[in-house]
Amino acid sequence: MGSLSAGRDRLRAVGRRKRFAPGDRLLGAGDPSEEVMLVESGLTKVVLLTPDSGPTVAGLVGPGELIGESGVIHGAPRSASIEALTEVHVVLVAASVFLRLRATVPDIGELVDETWREQRRRADLHRVNAARDVPTRVHETLRHWALRFGSHTREGLLLRGPSQHDLALAVGASRQHVDSALSRLRAEGVLKTDRRQFLFLGEIHRSP
Repeated sequence: MGSLSAGRDRLRAVGRRKRFAPGDRLLGAGDPSEEVMLVESGLTKVVLLTPDSGPTVAGLVGPGELIGESGVIHGAPRSASIEALTEVHVVLVAASVFLRLRATVPDIGELVDETWREQRRRADLHRVNAARDVPTRVHETLRHWALRFGSHTREGLLLRGPSQHDLALAVGASRQHVDSALSRLRAEGVLKTDRRQFLFLGEIHRSP
């Protein structure tokens, strides 16, 4: 069994560091898969383009996760765009180096497996949300993001980075419906919101 922390350390040892500002694109759909990125800090969003409904936010990717590994492993172009929501720092590893390490170092294989497990969890949330009403989709999506990427404050769990537009694209609803759902959560004392900030008041728990 490999070690996630050891796998990340191996990538840091062979990669180069790069910074992205909020709004920067880390990679674009259709680009050649020439590098793998290890997110060191900050938050990004995964944007998919669908022929029928336009762009959708498929999820968020943050510290400790890999970006672009699937395209490198399968020798395929990028399947999605990744954009920075906050200042983001990554380690870039050339495709050839990453493939060699994956083939020889169990720690890298375990890091890839964990990245894919998290991708499946995001896909599962999207499938479950499809059968829910908009207020529930908004609440559950924000809760999932906050539990994974939020920071603890005296008032509760604070998520920084996504906009209400990002949230609308993630839950597949209009801005008006999302605004209404957020207003209800604020009125119920569940949530406070500010520009690109969502604060869950009190303690929140993962779904059973």
